[in-house]
Amino acid sequence: MICVDYLQACLPNHRWRWDQVSHLHCLPTDDIEDLHQFAERIGLKREWFQPQSIIPHYDLMPAMREVALRAGATELLTRFELVANIRAWRLHRYGPKKIVSPDQ
Repeated sequence: MICVDYLQACLPNHRWRWDQVSHLHCLPTDDIEDLHQFAERIGLKREWFQPQSIIPHYDLMPAMREVALRAGATELLTRFELVANIRAWRLHRYGPKKIVSPDQ
């Protein structure tokens, strides 16, 4: 599933001139190549992909967010939905977190 999260406030800088951003990503159970193909269809360049982030994604300016949604991306409306996807990626990358008691 290709996902687009909600618009978030951000600070413009030398690489990003907008004051809002959202992210285009997929679930860890999906083929990342499907994400790249979707991104290409809506006009994003592969070099804009950020694989080493907490969740592999493309940044979207507000207008591109709308393009992604019209192209069929699933809209995440809440922080809870985004956090669930981040946790899924963390579990996929690092496995389950082991809890060790202090006396071990």
